[in-house]
Amino acid sequence: KEKNQSVIYFTNNSYKDIVVNTIIMLLDALRSDWKKKYFERVNLYEQLGTLEKVAKQQKISKPMMSKLFKKISYWQVKEAEERLGFILSL
Repeated sequence: KEKNQSVIYFTNNSYKDIVVNTIIMLLDALRSDWKKKYFERVNLYEQLGTLEKVAKQQKISKPMMSKLFKKISYWQVKEAEERLGFILSL
């Protein structure tokens, strides 16, 4: 995704559009501070399923992985993405 580009949803419900697009805007704001290596480690985590496996592959400690995920608010981002999916399914 190039800078200053965002996905905008238009559904048949203007209130839903506001909620969905606000969540997307906030997620984009959070991710704007992520470095390329953060995205790589998140993608790797989503493929491998554990911080331990990512840490081993990246040759860093598990505590460093935990610290990184806390720093980038990964768990909150993941929860917001899941809730966004639920809202879009309504």
